[in-house]
Amino acid sequence: MAILGGLGTVLGPARRGLVMTQISEVLWARFPEIYLMIFGGLLVALLIALPRGIVPANCGPVRAKAGRMSELLLAVENVSVAFGGVQALSDVSLEVRAVRSSR
Repeated sequence: MAILGGLGTVLGPARRGLVMTQISEVLWARFPEIYLMIFGGLLVALLIALPRGIVPANCGPVRAKAGRMSELLLAVENVSVAFGGVQALSDVSLEVRAVRSSR
């Protein structure tokens, strides 16, 4: 729930996730036929009204650790995932590198 808690914190999205789960459960109990429409409308309204989250973080952009321009942080190679007969990923590779910010 980083959408509602802001991107710069860990506790904000966790707290907002708990709140939104409770709201969803209450809506489901009272309006089982249309609770997803109400919950979706509430989420869209909050995104429009509060684009930086309910409590926005003032920490600025996330920056990489100081180091060489192409410091390898994470490498994953040839990942495949299947669920029953559905192949979700097939031989996917990913590299995450640190990039020095010019700011």
